[in-house]
Amino acid sequence: MIDREGDNYEVFCHCLAQHTRLIVRVRDLSRNVKLQADTLKVVALRDFLTSLEVRAERTLEVSAKARTRREPARQARTATMEVRWGAVWVPRPRRHSPYLKAQGVRQIPLGVLSLREKAPPPGQARIEWVLYTTWPVNTLHQVDEAISYYRWRWWIEEWHKVIKSGTRIKARQLESADRLRPLIGVSAIEAVRLLQLKSLSRRQPECPAAQVVPKKYIRMLEVIQERKIETVGEFFHRVARLGGFLDRKEDGEPGWQTIWHGWEKLALMIRGAEAFHDLPDSGICG
Repeated sequence: MIDREGDNYEVFCHCLAQHTRLIVRVRDLSRNVKLQADTLKVVALRDFLTSLEVRAERTLEVSAKARTRREPARQARTATMEVRWGAVWVPRPRRHSPYLKAQGVRQIPLGVLSLREKAPPPGQARIEWVLYTTWPVNTLHQVDEAISYYRWRWWIEEWHKVIKSGTRIKARQLESADRLRPLIGVSAIEAVRLLQLKSLSRRQPECPAAQVVPKKYIRMLEVIQERKIETVGEFFHRVARLGGFLDRKEDGEPGWQTIWHGWEKLALMIRGAEAFHDLPDSGICG
């Protein structure tokens, strides 16, 4: 699953060479495509999409989004999406790299999925996805599968953000794969744990913290902050405060760097307490 940055013919060829299925958000609707493999006639992808009929409707839970330089702000809502799909052949661009020339691939068959919001709220931009895929999309069931896989892209991106913000793998200056591999392995596990914690704190903030967090983590945080912790939401925000989050009403949700700082401090405190407990009675502490 790749966002619009992956709408690149060379990316498609790499996926084919590695026998990897792909689902890519389309960036360029003006790209020329062919409707048959054995024809020279091309049409703009935009024109091909307008020729497709609506074949299903699906609801999509859309989260709120702050305004950016590219896009206006978006309010959270349940969007009704019109679903269309078809198949095209994507010809190789006229200007291509030596890699593409060496591959010898002149056209690639791809499925195309279009999800377009039926009736956006007043003042809100219409939500529209156009996806290329090598996933089979001949039936509605297959289309639903491809859509569900693409919706996981946000979680995958968030997971990568957790790793990069927390462990700062690129800044470690490790020069070999043998040294990077253990760090990435440990970081991946911690990233999943924190991602689960953040998700639960938003979706089920009243869930008992003891059901999902080791009791020693809860107890240590209670001791150092002198406050009882009952729920996942409380634990998550208390970890953030340990990392420097002020937790004011206007501050929004804590970022990953703040969460990582708090989590590392908490883990270090627990390691110190456990090490102290295991020390022999040598009189060091009087």
